[in-house]
Order: sequence, then structure tokens, then C-alpha cells
Amino acid sequence: MNASKKMKFYNKIYNVNVDTDEQRLNSILTKLNHENNRIPKTKCIKCPGKECVESDCCKDFNPPMYFTEFLNIIKYLEKRESDIVKLRNKCIDRMANPKDNSCSLLKEDGNCLCYEVRPYNCRMFGICSGTEWEKRLEAVRKMDENKEIKFEKQCDGVKIVNKKSEPKKIINDKISNDIFNNIAKLDEEYFSKIYNSKFVNSGITYLSFESHFLIITIGPENLEKILSNKEAFEKNEITKEEFDQFVFSLKD
Repeated sequence: MNASKKMKFYNKIYNVNVDTDEQRLNSILTKLNHENNRIPKTKCIKCPGKECVESDCCKDFNPPMYFTEFLNIIKYLEKRESDIVKLRNKCIDRMANPKDNSCSLLKEDGNCLCYEVRPYNCRMFGICSGTEWEKRLEAVRKMDENKEIKFEKQCDGVKIVNKKSEPKKIINDKISNDIFNNIAKLDEEYFSKIYNSKFVNSGITYLSFESHFLIITIGPENLEKILSNKEAFEKNEITKEEFDQFVFSLKD
């Protein structure tokens, strides 16, 4: 499914007018990549206190992203002919498993499936100020009040590339806020025909990768059924076999 069709699908779901022009879409993604390039390149030098452990943050944290960031990742994966069906099934399994907090884009070898186009929250991890980090955590808490967040503090093992001084450098709040707000405005541009900032600010377009992806691939109704069936299973209202059969039915 190309990007324009995805946009039209969101148009149907949210009952808003979405600009699906491919040329304009690419122009907006160019702006997104410009904002991403304002964030210094970083390198993970270790997972503190753990030997032979890598990508620990990606195994325990699945950050939210704006719709523009999600589309940027999808276009990147499509260009590299990634197995979209396999990824979709992985997203379904992850959404159905309450104990799995890992990122759906984390590969078995510990590397990221889309590192070059990773979203703002991934790029800023380990290099934003304490006050900025608390703001981001609060946004995640509001998305799911019952979800445990293991990374209450940033990782100390992140280093800015080409910086010979301290291992970690804090990014100025003004700069990081400006980048974050500019990315949010790109979502407003996508839904330009209503240009309603309240629509974006409500959090409707700020979701985890798998939430975005499953809305696109299996539809919001089936996504809601996964969550409701998971809740029913946890309350012993349906059996594990019934739950597993339902999850299996959503896969190809």
C-alpha cells in the first residue's frame, strides 16, 4: 500500500480531509528529515551495568511518534523491500502480549530496522535535559496509565558522535522543543484541509509504531478487538486458546 493510499485510509478513519498528493507528501517528509538532521548523531557505547547487553532501551521501550514520522519509516522500509507482512504479524503479536515491551522495529541481531529514519524520541534518548525528559515521560504515561515504564531515567551510555568532551551532552530545551513542535506542525500540514491543531494536539496522530501500522493494515476495529480480547483474557473471561485463535485469525 503506497503512502497516498495510507493517507486516504486515515481520511476514512478520522473523517478528515487528508492531502494525498505524493509530491507534496515527499516535500513534507523532506522537512521532517531536515528537523531530524538538527539533532546530533549519537552512538550507543554500552548498556550501563550490564555486560554483553545491547539495545536494552529498545527491548523495554516503544516510543510514540507522529504520523509523519511513521510514514517516513514506512516509505524507508518499502524502498528496501522489507517483509511488511512479517512486520505486521510481529506488531499483532506484540500488541496482544502485555509482557512484551520491545520495539516492533528491533531486529533479532539487536539492530534497528529503520535506524536512519528513526523518530524524534529515539534520536533524543540520552541527550535531552531532565525537564524535557520528564515532559516526554508524562506524554507516554497519559497514553497508557497502567503501563510500566522501565526507563524513568535516560541512558548514560549514549555518546554524541564527533564530540571529544564528555560522553553525554545535553541538548538545549529551546532547540529540542522547537524540533518537536515543528514535527507536530508537519502532522497539521498532512491534515491541512481542516488545519486543526487541536486534532493533532489531542494525541490522535501521536501513537506507537504498531498502533499506526495496525490501523493501516488491519483497521481500527480489529485493533480495538485485540485490546478488548486481551483485557477479557486477563480477566479470565475467555480462554487462552480462544484468545490465540483470534490473534491467529488476523494474520496471513
